[in-house]
Amino acid sequence: LTDKEKIYSINFKSFVFKDGSWDSFSIHARGLFVKKGPEENDEKIIARGFHKFFNLNERDETTLNSIRDRMKFPIIAVEKHNGYLGLLSVYENPNGELEWFISTKSVIESKYVDTFKKLIDFYLTDDLKYYIYNKDIVKYFPQKMSCKCYIFCNF
Repeated sequence: LTDKEKIYSINFKSFVFKDGSWDSFSIHARGLFVKKGPEENDEKIIARGFHKFFNLNERDETTLNSIRDRMKFPIIAVEKHNGYLGLLSVYENPNGELEWFISTKSVIESKYVDTFKKLIDFYLTDDLKYYIYNKDIVKYFPQKMSCKCYIFCNF
């Protein structure tokens, strides 16, 4: 297997989304990428999105009463727009060097990943472009296990 072939996505199945049959594992399996290591059961998380969030009244914990009981101020309310998840992370390649990892919720190659790469390149500052092109990733990701999550919306 090539280095990229050792990376796989752990994601929830479509029926979980349609049926609302979420559990403690599937709530965390949105944008979860793991890389197989050289030994059996040697795997490392290289990217992870955020927990699944739910609409008002979609689950017991999202009823108004439940929210009111757990609410802490100040609060911020925002409108949720539809979009897709983009993940920007780093991982250690077989040579021990850090490399960029760019994906959407569940794939590392698609038209959405290509669009995400173009947007990253378009919006990056000159300093960040310098770090990327000179492989000085650590200055942007001070911890090996950090991941930046973005939601791309089409208005």
